Amino acid sequence: MRFRAYAFFMLAALPLLCGCGFKLHTMDATTLSDQIFYVEYDEKNRDFSQSFIQSIAHENLKITDNSRQATVTFKIADTRVSIKSPSFNASHKMRVYSVAFEVQYSVLKDDTLILANQSITLNKNVVIRANETLQSTDQLKNIMLNIYKEAADQLLAQLAIKA
Repeated sequence: MRFRAYAFFMLAALPLLCGCGFKLHTMDATTLSDQIFYVEYDEKNRDFSQSFIQSIAHENLKITDNSRQATVTFKIADTRVSIKSPSFNASHKMRVYSVAFEVQYSVLKDDTLILANQSITLNKNVVIRANETLQSTDQLKNIMLNIYKEAADQLLAQLAIKA
């Protein structure tokens, strides 16, 4: 009986919300192709921000270097990378590093804040030979590029930009 009352309430509330103009603060892919994007970032967030700009361009969306021309602005507030001390696998032949990446951002549309203080966190495990360190290989650079790409794709997905 309780489930039926809940279901009835949800069915009754949905048309009321739609009727009063309620909508989620996201954008759909049809309106995004008309938008011009700008990414605001500090020098310390440059690597991720450049990857994010490439992801926006890869989606065939318009991007600008001039904040005054933009209709949607991404403010990259902070990025953090942490690499935990390695652990060894059971045979002690491989090291396992835990790499965590976090990006904090906000989104403005026509100078109106639509997403404030959002964050995306990615955790990856990296396995290398026991006689190497993560910093002594090119693996770290490649891993970070992949993490930046994945975080950028998730940020775009959160805003429903995927076309």
